[in-house]
Amino acid sequence: AYGNSVAYDSENNILVAFTTQNEVTGLPQSTVIKFDPNGLIYWRKSVPASNVNNILLPSYGDSVAVDANNNVYLLTNIPADASTLVTKFDYLGQNVWSTLISDSKESRDLTVDDEEFPYYVGGHNLITGLDITGELYFTHYSSTIDKAYSVMALPNRIGVYVGSDGG
Repeated sequence: AYGNSVAYDSENNILVAFTTQNEVTGLPQSTVIKFDPNGLIYWRKSVPASNVNNILLPSYGDSVAVDANNNVYLLTNIPADASTLVTKFDYLGQNVWSTLISDSKESRDLTVDDEEFPYYVGGHNLITGLDITGELYFTHYSSTIDKAYSVMALPNRIGVYVGSDGG
């Protein structure tokens, strides 16, 4: 298992996006673990390998973010299908929604704005936004963004900042 991203909620709990190994299939699977401030596991949720056309595909947990209500968002890459899965969990770890976006490979970073709209970026030269229900809100391609690695939402609908290899 290896961790890729860390976030904190308003109660000082620690959230970590991991890639772990599925005990049944042996394939990599995206996992988020919520630790209490003392490091004890509060809950653990995994996104098992994706089943595409009856073929199991590995999934990788690459980023985690937390909104103002302590909901948790997990960014999962499914490289064999060139897709990205964004999953929202409530503060207790219950799945609220999951959205699979095709043609969205190498996603790297995830953020959530103050209205609970998640955004993510990656090596696909896109910034993608979802609404509060997980529906696709927008996708913006930029020829000037080369392999975006970080995204930060600004408050009050001001916008998002994207950090990339291209500046």
